[in-house]
Amino acid sequence: MTPSPLSHGAETAVSESWTAGDDPSVSVVISTFNRAGYLRELVTALEAVIAPAGGFEVVIVDNGSGDATWSTLVELVETRLALAVVRVATNRGPGGGRNVGLSLARGQFVAFTDDDCLPTPGWLEGVVARFADVAVDVVQGRVSPHPAQEAVMGPWDHTVAVGGPTPFFETSNVAYRRRALQRVGGFDEDDPLTARHAGGRAFGEDAVLGWRVVQTGGARAWADDAVVHHRCVPSTYLDLLRSYRWLEGMPGLAGRSGVVRESLYRRVFLNHQTAKVDLALLAVSAAVVLRRPWPLAATAPWVRMRWPEAVHRVRRRRRAPAYLAARFVIEAYGASAFLRGSIRHRRIVL
Repeated sequence: MTPSPLSHGAETAVSESWTAGDDPSVSVVISTFNRAGYLRELVTALEAVIAPAGGFEVVIVDNGSGDATWSTLVELVETRLALAVVRVATNRGPGGGRNVGLSLARGQFVAFTDDDCLPTPGWLEGVVARFADVAVDVVQGRVSPHPAQEAVMGPWDHTVAVGGPTPFFETSNVAYRRRALQRVGGFDEDDPLTARHAGGRAFGEDAVLGWRVVQTGGARAWADDAVVHHRCVPSTYLDLLRSYRWLEGMPGLAGRSGVVRESLYRRVFLNHQTAKVDLALLAVSAAVVLRRPWPLAATAPWVRMRWPEAVHRVRRRRRAPAYLAARFVIEAYGASAFLRGSIRHRRIVL
């Protein structure tokens, strides 16, 4: 279908199903950037999603990509889905891209997922069922690593798992009543933290949106049967190391979100995992300063936490210690990012 200009400086193309029938009950909104190779499989997965009562539509926003994203999306409007694809010339950050999608969404409920995710068939049925409670304005769902890809993950490949309610309202699998999004004005594109953090990327815009909805009276719910699979994205050791810089923004996020603040372990640690990292760092530092090995016993909680992952990632137990040593360097860098962020934002999160 021939793309047509939009009033806000973008262009769009729509499938035949988009203009047929009444407005759907659910709008799925996805912002994508430079991931043309993921889009066909994403749309195929969406085609397999069981439609909830009232049906659903999909809005995919090309958020200023420089690859073949737009040409791929225009081809994909031949789908039987009610699909609208939108292109903006300049990347507006993930929150800004999703706001563009929201401007076209017509559903009573808006479900978000990401371009590196693959929804399962029962996804939307599970989400919509939780909105039967009229007090619920936001529903989070399960995110699991893609089963086939997880089985062959490399040591430093990246994926996401969400096994229960979190304070971050991850857009890999979260849904809102549209009126709740309208109430808070959508994603905040002006906050310097959520627009661009120290590492040059947006950070925490999904957590801030969820908090604003809860803060203004919306209840939250968990849908364990609303499952999205997250791709296992190939990554190098240096890529993973650099990515931990985003933790600098966490103290700032704790200052913006009451849900994040309330979730802190012992009021200062992001979670019990980071507490184990810090304990291990203290243990190693003490062993170096004292020139004695006995403080290293305090690294045991961290080793127990990471050992199963180490064995799985390197496939051989004898290689696991080397993996743990390299992983410890990454997590030490992450701890330093927490410290820098705590100083910058004047709020301690470790």
